[in-house]
Amino acid sequence: MNKKFFTGKNILLAIKSLMVVIFIILLIRSYYGIEKDYWLANNYDGAFELKLLTDRIIFKAYILPNLIILLPVIGIFISNRIGWILLTSYFYFLLFNGTFYMRVEELMQPIFWVFIATLIFFAGIIFLMNLKAIRSDIYKIPKSQQIINNIFATIIGLIFTLAVALIHNHTPFE
Repeated sequence: MNKKFFTGKNILLAIKSLMVVIFIILLIRSYYGIEKDYWLANNYDGAFELKLLTDRIIFKAYILPNLIILLPVIGIFISNRIGWILLTSYFYFLLFNGTFYMRVEELMQPIFWVFIATLIFFAGIIFLMNLKAIRSDIYKIPKSQQIINNIFATIIGLIFTLAVALIHNHTPFE
């Protein structure tokens, strides 16, 4: 029993499990949040505000995170280059999204260090996805295509980050 524990398959299994857990947590959060916002939209006086409800559900809180995480969840079940790009682009999205919302005035707060550690964790997952044991052995991506695939994943992650920033700042109901 002298097998290595940190093999490419085990690392990838941990990353895929993390994605599934995040997806399930977001689904549960969405269900309870939509239920709560439905009751808040009633205003306790019988007047139902559909505009408030759709703004919160679709653009701000619930549907958008589930749609964004759906791509890497689909990538879990695809064992080729496209699956690798979908998984890696989600972690680029998290990295870009975290740095996009980082404020200079948060530099002295203790939460800043947790924030930095989280960003380093996401960068570490991107590094792990680029290891030969995952990239080449599991997803069959040659080293010569590694940079191109990382560029695609980076562009997809950046597009999602910009789309989320635009949606959060310019909803159609404002």
